Amino acid sequence: MKNFQKGFVVRGIIAIIALLLLTGGAYIASKDQRGTASNQDISGENVFNNSQESRCSNGSTNYPHCNADLPYIGSITSGSTIFTHVDSGITFKYPKNWKFDAVKNYFTTSDYQEGKSGARIEFVYGLSYSDWQKTVAAMYGSKSTNNPIFINGRPALQTTYASEPYLLGLSIPFANNTAFISLFLRYEAAGRFEASYKESYEPILRQIAENMILPSSQDTTWHTYTNNKHNFSFNHPPLTAVVQSSTYSTNSVASYEVFVRYGFHQLLFVYSKPSDHSIKAWYDGTYSEITPFKGPTEKTVNGYSAIDVTFNDMANLTRHIMLAKGNVVIDFVFNADPEGPLNFDQQKLLDSFLFIN
Repeated sequence: MKNFQKGFVVRGIIAIIALLLLTGGAYIASKDQRGTASNQDISGENVFNNSQESRCSNGSTNYPHCNADLPYIGSITSGSTIFTHVDSGITFKYPKNWKFDAVKNYFTTSDYQEGKSGARIEFVYGLSYSDWQKTVAAMYGSKSTNNPIFINGRPALQTTYASEPYLLGLSIPFANNTAFISLFLRYEAAGRFEASYKESYEPILRQIAENMILPSSQDTTWHTYTNNKHNFSFNHPPLTAVVQSSTYSTNSVASYEVFVRYGFHQLLFVYSKPSDHSIKAWYDGTYSEITPFKGPTEKTVNGYSAIDVTFNDMANLTRHIMLAKGNVVIDFVFNADPEGPLNFDQQKLLDSFLFIN
């Protein structure tokens, strides 16, 4: 659709899933996350057995930091920090000389500078529904290779990119395969293509993956979001949060996302209209230059006047259900079959929508 534009640039693997709207899939931990961390010396605890990966290619016995000029990378076996992520219930152990960035969900080396030095391990968790392996493969994109492996006797996926050998992901299902955790390593040092860096950082990734404590179940409670600025509310699924989005449409005054970068992703726009105009009159004036794929159809949704219309947005069919009250229009953007019903979660979210005041 011509009047849709992206007001932001999404890098790397995030971009590939940006338009998966409420299709059922995964959720990346939102930026406003909570957790607790504590330093604990577990040097005497055998938390990781790296006997199969304990040799340097250059013959050095100073594993995992095989070259003398390399920075000290760290090891869980020499002491760790323990971190519990409250929202997901996952507990991590990571080297005590690493840091955890709760805003960006990164574990980082002490010398980490994006694009310059060190390494980071990004923490992603998600809802996988019926097939966690397909969800992970879709998340990382068609250029990735996802090989089945085992971690602590549990099935897992190892993700690599032939053209980017400094990227590596490990994904493990939990909660009876209804959710998954993925750790994605990226090392940034100038010599990152050297085998020594790979040998240093990959064992840390494996250590963190092997020592995670994963919950046996996930909370299924939906949450209520209330927007006091534009006076509306709706319910959204577990493991999701609602954030203001940088995506915008011509004439919109705001946009929001049910913040799930992978899979369940709901985008909505807020428009202003003259109070004395019907929603059909507002629609005709706003979309006069756009030919829809189907509709518009006038209907009533939750007692509010509404428009149901499908556009061919950027080669994707997106169904828009627009609800109006007074001078406000809320436009829900669904990735849905224009000829069929919304899926269960989409319909549940829409059914919960209310204008307030």
